[in-house]
Amino acid sequence: MRFEAVTDRAVRVSGMRWTPAGTYTVKLEGVELAGYRAITLCATRDPGLIAQIDDYLATHRAKVAAKAADFGVPSSAWRMAVRTIGRDAVMGAREPQQGGTPYELGFVVEVLAETQEVANAVLAMARTSLLHADFKGRLCKEGNMAFPFSPSDLELGALYRFSVFHTVAPDDPYEMFPIEHERVG
Repeated sequence: MRFEAVTDRAVRVSGMRWTPAGTYTVKLEGVELAGYRAITLCATRDPGLIAQIDDYLATHRAKVAAKAADFGVPSSAWRMAVRTIGRDAVMGAREPQQGGTPYELGFVVEVLAETQEVANAVLAMARTSLLHADFKGRLCKEGNMAFPFSPSDLELGALYRFSVFHTVAPDDPYEMFPIEHERVG
């Protein structure tokens, strides 16, 4: 096929050809429940905190795990991700532009758990820890983060992940999709 730019916002696709593969296939896809999610969004402009953000977040993760365990929630029942907007939220460890100190950072804190109640509870612990945890040189005791929404914690509900992605080559194209006729009345 050919792709031609028509404008800076439109492309013309032409010349497509279908070539039979010779074998009839059926594509199967399926999902399974991965858990339930809750998130909070926050940000900081504190230069002292930003300068030591990696240590701060490591301490934060450990505190959340300890608090959750104290409440009887085992670490196997939940998972937390903290995405740092303004540094490496998109590429993570693969970010090619390492270094440099931003003047503000945003955070998306996401908890995935076996139930919505556990996700909500662990996220509440994470939000409180992130907001009030101490760090070297801390000047403000009221809170380390600004939250753009109130309430700050947002339920995202069920999360599904692909668990089946398969191609089947049946002997008969209709064998997987039987049709039954029934006369009523």
